[in-house]
Amino acid sequence: MKRGKPKRGGLADPRLGTMDKTQKCDTCMGSMAACPGHFGHLELAKPMFHTGFMRTVLTVLRCVCFSCSRILSDEEDPKFKQALLIRNPKNRLPKIWDACKNKTKCEGGEEFEVRAQNPEESSGRRSGGGCGAQQPKLSVDGMKIIAEFKAQKKRDDPEQLPEPFQILIFFFFSDVRPRMNDGDYVLFNRQPSLHKMSFMGHRINIMPYSTFRLNLSVASPYNADFDGDEMNMHVPQSFETRAEVLELMMVPKCIVSPQSNRPVMGIVQDTLLGCRKITRRDTFIEKDVFMNILMWWEDFDGKIPAPAILKPRPLWIRKQVFNLIIPKQINLLRYSAWHSECETGFLTPGDTQVRIEREELLSGNRKSYTCHLVNINSVDSMISENFRPNTVG
Repeated sequence: MKRGKPKRGGLADPRLGTMDKTQKCDTCMGSMAACPGHFGHLELAKPMFHTGFMRTVLTVLRCVCFSCSRILSDEEDPKFKQALLIRNPKNRLPKIWDACKNKTKCEGGEEFEVRAQNPEESSGRRSGGGCGAQQPKLSVDGMKIIAEFKAQKKRDDPEQLPEPFQILIFFFFSDVRPRMNDGDYVLFNRQPSLHKMSFMGHRINIMPYSTFRLNLSVASPYNADFDGDEMNMHVPQSFETRAEVLELMMVPKCIVSPQSNRPVMGIVQDTLLGCRKITRRDTFIEKDVFMNILMWWEDFDGKIPAPAILKPRPLWIRKQVFNLIIPKQINLLRYSAWHSECETGFLTPGDTQVRIEREELLSGNRKSYTCHLVNINSVDSMISENFRPNTVG
């Protein structure tokens, strides 16, 4: 948008159709009701992966050679032959991936016979095709697909200085400062360190000014508030330290205290208030707001739930939003703190009964008692006990 009006070349390009009752389409000069919309495309500065196909793209990349783009598996492999017999593409791709996942070198292509220069020494041995290139380890980080190659064995450098180790350390590393980037792992701490959660790992986001800013939900284990408390940040200096931070000390893995076996942090303030408002019976969500919610959902599979109300305009209800984030195989029945025993039945007048069956929120609004992670009977506490820590984090 530019000065409140759609900008040419932007996402709301007026040549694609108008979205404002007071404006006309630049292509057909029709109003918002008369213009059917027009096809077009945007030239992006850099190529981007479609969020709905990230997993499929990653699976395909893991099945082909990083160097020559051939299938990693040998065509004579029984698993690969069996996978090709499957006609359904959705079922065929996992089978092909199963045949290729353990391949560290490119073996695809037709076989060829290996012959020596001397015909008498030729053994007639046959070798699989492919370029034989080593394959990287592929992983997804946000909207990026990262290829990680295994480091080669270290070789002696003929230009290496034959100096004592202490002198070399001073010569090379005396003025080195680590350069930090978005997504790096660091340790955060506040004194006094009284329990395990006083040291937790975080992923950083470089921002202006020289103050530490962290999510409100993780402030309680540090016993920290925002009135000038002193916090300490430690940057890992080795791969071993980074691995320990990632596997042992990240915030999602410190939610449950080993001392009391119960959560020590939970959602607060705006998030807690938002859960209360969005799960009320009279809450309806417009299409643009619902699409924005889907945009921030990392595990979005591309399937948009049908709106609960179609006319006069599509509207989604509260439970459809929470059904997207509730893990599968969750069944739960909880009551709010002010639930009255006289309120019985499947639906209560005060909507104080939170009922989740087969990952669907059927009734109830998520208030402090049923939503706060610190409460051991909350929905989030149950998810943290039965699923991976990152599911709650």
